[in-house]
Amino acid sequence: MRVYSIELLRIIFTFFIIFGHFIAKMPELSAKLSHKPFYNTGFGVECFFIIAGFFLYEKLKNRQPDIKKFVSGIYLRVAPAFILAFLLNVVFFSGKFTNIFSVLFLNTGLSLPGEINGWGDWFVGVYFWIMLFYFILLGSASRLKFLWIFILVYIALCLKINIPPLENAFVKNYVPLNGTYYGFIGVSVVRGIYGIGMGILTNAFISELNMNLNKTGKIIFTFVEVLTSGFLLAYLVSGLGTQLFNILIIFCILLSSFYKGWGYLSVFLNRFNVFETIAKYSFPVFILHVIVVKLSMKLDLFKYQNLAVLSMMLLFSALLGILEYQLFEKRFLVYCKNKFGNAKKG
Repeated sequence: MRVYSIELLRIIFTFFIIFGHFIAKMPELSAKLSHKPFYNTGFGVECFFIIAGFFLYEKLKNRQPDIKKFVSGIYLRVAPAFILAFLLNVVFFSGKFTNIFSVLFLNTGLSLPGEINGWGDWFVGVYFWIMLFYFILLGSASRLKFLWIFILVYIALCLKINIPPLENAFVKNYVPLNGTYYGFIGVSVVRGIYGIGMGILTNAFISELNMNLNKTGKIIFTFVEVLTSGFLLAYLVSGLGTQLFNILIIFCILLSSFYKGWGYLSVFLNRFNVFETIAKYSFPVFILHVIVVKLSMKLDLFKYQNLAVLSMMLLFSALLGILEYQLFEKRFLVYCKNKFGNAKKG
């Protein structure tokens, strides 16, 4: 089930994540655009995880789990763009081909950092394996599975919020994102655990609600949707130091209202199926923008600290992702769907 308002959220978060990666290398332009650095653009990754968990539960709550179909479907959806980015990195940017098995098995971003291609490839491995973990947990017969999910989310959030990760001895030019907790679990995995887990719990909670809203209720939730949307946008662009847990809860409220159509804003946005058409390019654009970053570094384009160059980089990232989808991924998915019946388009 596609909810167009949520597809719009995917588009917005993809833009801000990519924007954040580019603007981080353009400090002079960043200072002109905002008096604070754009530290919060990466929050879009948490939102992707929450959305993924939300729809994972939606798929499983009324049907029998099929792990073979699930694994092949999700793998075939994320692997094409990831493998292409890896090959481009090897050919043009001195990437190590010896990392091919980490790419094929999607194990980037687990106990060790996942920066094989560059910024963001850690997301692929974490997304695949944590989704598979929760799929198995949700498919179990245990009556305590939601309690276990709650405990996992709580522990992961405590790690992320209260305990800084340790520097990994194998990483040069250490960045906190690449740290591990006592060499055992990467901070990227922690983000996946609480993000996907919160999405599952959010859907499970609202599935128990039976809300038949009258006009007054619709108006109230319209204000909720507007306020939460505005606050999240302000958070993404302002560099506010708001507590992470509060932001996650705000997003879960917005996601729930958009999915259920509780407010008039979501009802209005859900009329536009063009959001689905655009959102299907979000993942390849997200993965392949790394190639644009590396190309820009190689050509020394970041020395031009202006909006024209930034806009060109963003546009080229979008075009590269669209081309990958149309020329490679779309055909590959259609082939796999016809042959195996597992992969999904879009």
